[in-house]
Amino acid sequence: MPDLNSFSSWTTVQKQAMHSAMVNTFYVGDVAAGDGVTIDTQAINQVLTDAGDGATIIFDTLKTFLSNGPIYPRTGQTLLGIGSTLKRANQAQTTTSTTIASGVTTTFNVASTAGFTVGCGVIVYQGTAGSWTNHTNTLVCTAVGVSSITVDVAPNVSLSGTTQVITGGHQAILVNDDVSIKGLGFDGNKANNDSNLVRWELISEINSIPSTTGVSVEDTVIRDAACEGIFIGGASVVKGNRITNSNGNAIHFSSLQGSDISSNHIDGANLYGADAGHQDGCISSSNLNFNVNITNNYLANSQFAGVGGLGSGPDDQKFIISNNTMVSCAGGGVELSGTAAPLDSSERIKIHGNTFDDCGPMVINSGSTSEYTDGYGNNRHTILNNDFINGSILTIAGSFNIAVKGNLFDLSGNTTDQALVITNSKRITVKANDFIGGLNHIRVQKSGSPSGVVTQVSINNNDFYDSVNDSVYVTSAANVVGEYVKVGNNTFKGGASTLQNSPFIQPDARCYVTGNTFTAKDTAHNRLITAIGVCVITNNTVLGAGTNDIRLLVGAAGCVCSNNQVSTVVDDQTGGGSGIRDNDIIAA
Repeated sequence: MPDLNSFSSWTTVQKQAMHSAMVNTFYVGDVAAGDGVTIDTQAINQVLTDAGDGATIIFDTLKTFLSNGPIYPRTGQTLLGIGSTLKRANQAQTTTSTTIASGVTTTFNVASTAGFTVGCGVIVYQGTAGSWTNHTNTLVCTAVGVSSITVDVAPNVSLSGTTQVITGGHQAILVNDDVSIKGLGFDGNKANNDSNLVRWELISEINSIPSTTGVSVEDTVIRDAACEGIFIGGASVVKGNRITNSNGNAIHFSSLQGSDISSNHIDGANLYGADAGHQDGCISSSNLNFNVNITNNYLANSQFAGVGGLGSGPDDQKFIISNNTMVSCAGGGVELSGTAAPLDSSERIKIHGNTFDDCGPMVINSGSTSEYTDGYGNNRHTILNNDFINGSILTIAGSFNIAVKGNLFDLSGNTTDQALVITNSKRITVKANDFIGGLNHIRVQKSGSPSGVVTQVSINNNDFYDSVNDSVYVTSAANVVGEYVKVGNNTFKGGASTLQNSPFIQPDARCYVTGNTFTAKDTAHNRLITAIGVCVITNNTVLGAGTNDIRLLVGAAGCVCSNNQVSTVVDDQTGGGSGIRDNDIIAA
């Protein structure tokens, strides 16, 4: 029996003997060099073609296969890495002065053919570093002359004058239906593929968008992707992969249905910034995705979100985003964007049990600058039992039917951020959360006049501790926030002792404050409820240690303030007309 530790040195006979029970199995190393120096593109594709549909393809152990063009697995093939690596070859670059006619030109003269080989991926573009103006689709070289190259199809754009011609602008593996990739390593070699044309639609290590039934990508290692790591569609499984230092999104999906993205470790994404395009996060959603599970992933160090792009295209629905850890994602843990248009929306997204650590604002935003629109935008999402820590916060705008329950918002030591901001939204429930520290715990506001409105917001059964300013601040850019903002059965403790005008709650018009318990931090913390609009304040227990537990400002004329337990007399600055009655003064 051959030595299992020296698989790469086995002879063909030894391999066949060891795997006699494995029918239809082929070895890339029987044809390709795998020495990290020789271009193996054509050899690998020949193995895949010869093996045919449904075959098992083994990339020999510990070898490095160098490729400068797309690899094309056949339908149903399984690619096994066993510790081997597919490496993107160093980029070659030249220029052409041939006028390229869209749909016509397939051969053009070039200044140099060095680094161009049959099978390599080719892109022609105009522009200079960081400011390209137009580019072709990925072409594949079919012939190399002394001073010319020929490609497989005519470009999809017309170009004239001196234009740039590069290799390396391709999908490393362009996957077909029902292909499985397991244990294969990918080296994107981005340090040597860093032209000014780094684009998501051109460059990825694994691309399954041609697949309609889906693929499986498991236990791969993808490092230094020149743009995106994995771009997938269909009913796919992406599980147990390690993806580091990607110039673009680490995982990008479109038209997924019934798919699983789980137990992946992603560290470093979107490192090229906005120039790569479609910049969303460690995991990026495009269009028409349904029933997608994103679970148990570690997502860190993205210039954008942990999971981003949801709602940016038609109908992202029924996602479960659970038990992930997202760290230092500048665009927030999860980004649900979109517009107030019928098709650009997200619906029934469950964000449960995640940890958001040192991330930017997590945004749920329909894209409407004025107000929510029933049936459009973000709706019917649940944000449940997550931990927002080390500056991670949540903003909700232009959305409706959103539940925020059982979360921890810990802004301890943070004096500038607001844990939760609700703008121009309807039917928002904030229940049984813990809020600690921060400038404000919750800010409810409208934006835009006169159409902006916030309505049917319920804030109940939460615990609020030690905000610098107002724990709950209900306000607007105009005179009216909306209606039916209810703050009930919450517990407020602590607070900023140095700010006399720093109430626990500052309710505006049509705000109902009922059944809450307020306990001041010390004698300097007073005016625990300061009403700035016509509202209802009833059945609260307000235990200040200074003066004016409840204050009604001039704008609160007509406010009802009754049946509260307070430690001092209600301070009425409205000039009369407010319904102040049946309040009990008790010892603090």
